Amino acid sequence: AVAINSSGDIFAGTAGGVFRSTDNGDNWSEINTGLANTDIRALAINSNDHIFAGTAGGLFRSTDNGDNWLEINAGLPTNTAVGTLAINSGGDVFAGSNRGVFRSTDNGNNWNQMNTGLTSTRVAALAINSLGEIFAGTSGGVFRSTDNGDNWNEINTGLTNSNVSALATNSTGHIFAGTSGAGVFRSLASTTKVEEVASARPSSFVLEQNYPNPFNPSTTIEFALEKRSPVKLKVFDITGREVARLVDDMLTPGSYKVVFNATGLPSGIYFYRIKAGKYTHTKKLMLLK
Repeated sequence: AVAINSSGDIFAGTAGGVFRSTDNGDNWSEINTGLANTDIRALAINSNDHIFAGTAGGLFRSTDNGDNWLEINAGLPTNTAVGTLAINSGGDVFAGSNRGVFRSTDNGNNWNQMNTGLTSTRVAALAINSLGEIFAGTSGGVFRSTDNGDNWNEINTGLTNSNVSALATNSTGHIFAGTSGAGVFRSLASTTKVEEVASARPSSFVLEQNYPNPFNPSTTIEFALEKRSPVKLKVFDITGREVARLVDDMLTPGSYKVVFNATGLPSGIYFYRIKAGKYTHTKKLMLLK
């Protein structure tokens, strides 16, 4: 496992523990203080640079750049082997294991098993798209959750090998699945597809106010393009941190809409901004839970 924090420090998870490099990988230091299990299978870092380590026997967290580790297994069955980790824009942590998916909403202090709908609980990979949808790669194929892990649906049409060991999503929302023995598969459609609602050429670029507003947890954003343009539509929190990338694509003239799902984000004021060619506009939205 490999992860990089906001300062550029690199962390490597190995069969002998965690190592850190502060010089772009030229040199490594062992940082295993507090690690009761040094068989590291997964690493993830949140927006506060807290590091999470999944091991062959549970989970650990470091809040001091890896100098010290704390065991965080409350709610995990004994001997749970964690092989993959993912963190959403709201800071919820997801752990994929030999016993399915576990979620923590309190920075890893407590974990709840989230296996409803999973017909295979050997989870080797997790990925999260810009809408906050979660994808789990298992020994029985790929599953998707649109409600922050509460429920899962199988999405295996076209997969000739259902033993999925790696997942990744790109900026356009397509998901890639690496399998055991059958290569790599790509979703035919974007998982965050923007919907064209009218193909007639608008007379100007427009970003509409989202609706409903306030909202919980989803809202619709519409925009219009006067001419073919590269479009980026992003959502930011009050501090200016990007929390979602809804559109990142070249689009033809027309009117479009896209759904923003804020599951996992805290209540508050957010901003959404469009860049379409030279056109830029920002509007405010409110998540009220």
